[in-house]
Amino acid sequence: MNIVAIGFNLYGRWGTASWDISATNARLAALKALGFDAVRIAIDPTTALNGAQTHAQWWAVAQYAIDKALAEDLNVIADLHVALDGSQSTYRADQIEAAYPNGLSWAAYVNLLQYFAAQLARYNNTKVCAEIYNENMQDIGGDWPAMAKTLWNAFRVKNLNTTVLVGGSSYSSVDGLADLVAANFDANTGYVVHDYEPGVLSHQGVGVYQPVSRLHYPPIFSEKAAALAQVLGNSGLTGQINNYFGSSQFDATTMNDGWLAAKVAAVTAWRKANGVPASRIFMTETGIHNDTDFRGASRVARLGFIQTKTRLHEAAGHSVGIWAWDGSYWALPSVNAVDADYQAALGLSGGIFYETEASALFARITIQPSAMRKALINATIKMLKDTGLWTKLDAFYMLAAADEQSARLNWKSAMGSLTKVGSPAFTVDAGFTGGGGEAKTAYLNTGIVLGTSTLFAQSSGHMGVVQSAAMTGGDQVALGDDNYNSGVGIGRYSTLIGLASPNGLTYSDRTTPDGTGHLIASRSVAGTITSSLGGSARASITDTSAALVTDAGNAVQMLHAAGQMSRIAAAHFGSGLTPAEQRDLYSITKFCLLGVSRAA
Repeated sequence: MNIVAIGFNLYGRWGTASWDISATNARLAALKALGFDAVRIAIDPTTALNGAQTHAQWWAVAQYAIDKALAEDLNVIADLHVALDGSQSTYRADQIEAAYPNGLSWAAYVNLLQYFAAQLARYNNTKVCAEIYNENMQDIGGDWPAMAKTLWNAFRVKNLNTTVLVGGSSYSSVDGLADLVAANFDANTGYVVHDYEPGVLSHQGVGVYQPVSRLHYPPIFSEKAAALAQVLGNSGLTGQINNYFGSSQFDATTMNDGWLAAKVAAVTAWRKANGVPASRIFMTETGIHNDTDFRGASRVARLGFIQTKTRLHEAAGHSVGIWAWDGSYWALPSVNAVDADYQAALGLSGGIFYETEASALFARITIQPSAMRKALINATIKMLKDTGLWTKLDAFYMLAAADEQSARLNWKSAMGSLTKVGSPAFTVDAGFTGGGGEAKTAYLNTGIVLGTSTLFAQSSGHMGVVQSAAMTGGDQVALGDDNYNSGVGIGRYSTLIGLASPNGLTYSDRTTPDGTGHLIASRSVAGTITSSLGGSARASITDTSAALVTDAGNAVQMLHAAGQMSRIAAAHFGSGLTPAEQRDLYSITKFCLLGVSRAA
């Protein structure tokens, strides 16, 4: 966790008092209890460079912060965090770098770095490491590799044992790492990436990205037009918006999980080519803006972004750092507090206070989930509550579960647990597969009959299903009542939708090429059905509602398939949803499904 109270352009707050205000003993102890094992302390070098303090006076503040973190058994990345913007008039990164190799600003920084190295040599090198320069401003292919080598040599003259962290070109970006050659350093050197890509998502609402706001993550293609309208006339931002969304909903190059995974894979390729173990890769910063002076990303988008970044880097074996503990638009959702949903996004599970609804669900689970899975379930429920979606659900099923018993539970209520009819097959963390077509030989029954006892009503209802197994042909009904008065489903060639429809199923435009995805259909008025696939809105359907069939033989069922097998990972139904609520429900469900991979 990054803590910036004594650094990062905070010259006016430089001193031990500013550290004590933000990083109290209790808060540092709480970070440890939650599962964090290190803090990255942003140490602003300005006062020691411009003569406002002697090196010794400056170091006394940094030492105080380091010692306080160590006292709570937290490891420390001591980060020399040079200012990047005009809030400081001297010794900014641009000025220091422009003075390379012989100018006064560069020489002053090298001199301070050597003093810093000598002081850090007194510490246990398994507990404290040094990031010797934060985010150089050099373009890829520029002078930074030579600069980095000079700084590393200067540090090693005074300190042979402390682990040194070195970032690549262009603000320690993923692509800039390729500029470094590991043979130029020793085996006690770690390599830094600051992974904020794509910037139009992570930096929305601030700086050059101020016009951009409320981009969902993953990208929802039907929002592309509105995003382009936000940046009308700005060719640079227009290009980035086009890249973010891709050319169509199913464009493989859109900046979703696959695109981000390719960036992490590039880091892996670099380290293997350079003979560097994964344990020496440090992703010391990632983050995404919230609302401050301008609108940024929604909480749901921020949680999804943080989850994906940490999950991908963890899977590659990298250390992960989050920006930031304190601050304004970069801060955690609740400043100086790690909320339970944010904690789950980071893959941490210590000391979580569970939502009442989550505790009630856990009490109905026979084999208790792991701590991480409980954290994920709790975070999902919290997000559903925070967005107002929880109160609109009759049922929410996460069939991609640890075991069959928990997979069949309705998260919303003790009513509606799934009953197997025939032998639908369960796969851990993937869901149930059924089939049988019109014969309906293998399916799941909710026992819930749509009618007067449900939020789902004739002219206000929604159904949603996540189909996770690719199909080779045919159509299907994945979720619906027995006579198809209400149901949704996706197939390889078409979408099947009917919500209190008098004429059975209504066919919409075709779905994804293989029939997978999260389909949601909603009726909020008598004459129209809206729907979305992967969060992306689709054309509305004109369809006048009909009275619901309420006899007991028409309970909501899953996994009816016509001519093929069908695997469902999640499903839900309840009252009508707006398009914005459909987008949030898609994002929250995806958050839970993606978290399953590390919840065992």
